[in-house]
Amino acid sequence: MTKEVLVHITGLHLEAGKDVSENNETETIEVVVPGNYYLKNGKKYILYEEIEEDGRITKNQVKVFEDGHVEIRKSGVLNTQMIFETGKRNQSNYQTPFGVLPVTLDTRVIDVTESEQKFCVEIDYSLEVQEKPVSDCRIEICITER
Repeated sequence: MTKEVLVHITGLHLEAGKDVSENNETETIEVVVPGNYYLKNGKKYILYEEIEEDGRITKNQVKVFEDGHVEIRKSGVLNTQMIFETGKRNQSNYQTPFGVLPVTLDTRVIDVTESEQKFCVEIDYSLEVQEKPVSDCRIEICITER
């Protein structure tokens, strides 16, 4: 059964190797969009769309596996398949309108919490682009019923 949900996305990016106390420049993103949630074959799916200022759309699929690893797929303006596994480095290509960037995701922590009213996935990872450290990141994706 598919549930209509609100998807709350919070992302934080810190310059690689720094922390907030070092007057580090941070980039925080907060978005709330409508989406859908369903369970299939033991995996939890969150589906939502991001709409650019020019009206172009990127479709997002977040898949949370029983063992706790997470896969995020984007298709549209941006295209990628990112895999997050605690303690592992995974490589991906991030296709943008300006070209393809090879990225490496080094996942430190994945925290999945669930209650009757809310389901959340928090991922703490470092991001490398073309084998160079770019930022330390934290993304939290939470859903609540509409």
